[in-house]
Amino acid sequence: MVQFKTVCHFIMLAIFFSFGKISQTQIAFISDRDWNSEIYVMDPNGNNLRRLTNHPAHDGQPSWSPDGRKIVFVTGRGGGGNMEVYVMNSNGDNMRNLTNHPARNISPSWSPNGRGILFMSNRDGGKNLEIYTMDPNGNNLQRLTNHPAYDGQPVWSPDGRRIAFVSNRSGRFNIYVMDSNGNNLRNLTNHPGDDGPPNWSPDGQRITFQSLMDGNSNIYVMEIDGGDPRRLTDHLAFDGLPSWSPDSKRIAFVSERDLNYEIYVTDVNGIDIRNLTNHPVYDFQPNWFNSDGYSVSSETNLMIMWGQIKRACD
Repeated sequence: MVQFKTVCHFIMLAIFFSFGKISQTQIAFISDRDWNSEIYVMDPNGNNLRRLTNHPAHDGQPSWSPDGRKIVFVTGRGGGGNMEVYVMNSNGDNMRNLTNHPARNISPSWSPNGRGILFMSNRDGGKNLEIYTMDPNGNNLQRLTNHPAYDGQPVWSPDGRRIAFVSNRSGRFNIYVMDSNGNNLRNLTNHPGDDGPPNWSPDGQRITFQSLMDGNSNIYVMEIDGGDPRRLTDHLAFDGLPSWSPDSKRIAFVSERDLNYEIYVTDVNGIDIRNLTNHPVYDFQPNWFNSDGYSVSSETNLMIMWGQIKRACD
């Protein structure tokens, strides 16, 4: 009986310490540090770097699935100058082509409920890019925009009801938002300079984006209706491609301030800016996600397990 309780207490102790691992996060990004554009992941402090892809063709634009088990990305490995949307496990295994169309299929973004993937494509024969959605297996393709201008770089709102994207239909690149079915289009920005890709905060309260409104490409944050834009970075070099942390308290972005494209992170006030990559070749397109918390049991399941084991041990 004593030995049984000792084993039970050991298991309970292991579960207790595993709670601390639930909130670990990772950042996916691309780099040519191995002399080709490949997808990597790292911890939010820049440690624990791992390469996920290894192919002579370009691999880029990674986007996590909501459960953290898969990553969609863009690749030119099909040849012919086309770009396709692929999916792989979060460890780089089991790659599959989702689009398989002789066109540019780029900028994938996974829906919050995991049931859809946004991307942009010129598959309808025109030179302009339109926004599409498909199921995670590549089926059920639907076009959401239909305009002679550029529509692209779409991202879902955290509740999955809206999509923010970039379009030059007004003559400059501005940020728009529409319902998830393509209806109810609204213009969010109308600045003197171009506005780059938006990224919705996980708490649904703000949108971060890059903009040339002050002459240089810097990181900004605004309310979801386009109001109260605030500049977070102020540098003569390029700052862009922002991505929120899961707790909506930090923003990863790309900067050329050290004469090389590197991934940095800042707080939401733009004060605490730190370099994460610091490598002599370019590091680009960060995509931040709480993957570790999904690849293991959730905190709720651990609490249930704790209670069940505790009752068995008592």
